[in-house]
Amino acid sequence: DREQSDGSEEEDDSDAKSGGEVQGGENVERGEDRAMLKDIGVAAEELTPIYIKCENCEEEFDVRSNERGDCVWHPGDKELADDSSFWDDHDWQCHGDPNDFVDDAAYDEGFIYSCCEKSGGAEGCKVTRHK
Repeated sequence: DREQSDGSEEEDDSDAKSGGEVQGGENVERGEDRAMLKDIGVAAEELTPIYIKCENCEEEFDVRSNERGDCVWHPGDKELADDSSFWDDHDWQCHGDPNDFVDDAAYDEGFIYSCCEKSGGAEGCKVTRHK
C-alpha cells in the first residue's frame, strides 16, 4: 500500500483484483436468458452484476466496478475514549459498561479509532478498492 498526501493509504495495481467469490450460485442466470443474450451477441457475464461484501467496510459492491477510492474504512479498532468529557455524566452502575455502546452511533463521540485517533463517527482514514 502507498500512502497518499492526505495520510490515507492507497492500494497499488497489484491489489486491483477484488479477491472475493460468489457463493451459493446467487448470480446464476436462467437458461432462456442466456440464450436470448447469445442471440443478440451479448455475453451474459457482461450484464450480470456480481455483488459481494467487502472485508474492510462490510458494504456490498459489484466486483466489476471496483475502483480505487470506492472503499473508505478504518483499519484500527474503535476504542473507548476514557479521557473524553463525553462520559462525564455516564453512571456505569446505572447505564452499564460504556464499551457496550461501541456500535451505537449515538455514542460515537465517546469512542476513537486506534488507527487515526479520530472520533468514533469519523469517516474512514484509509481509502482503497473494496476487498
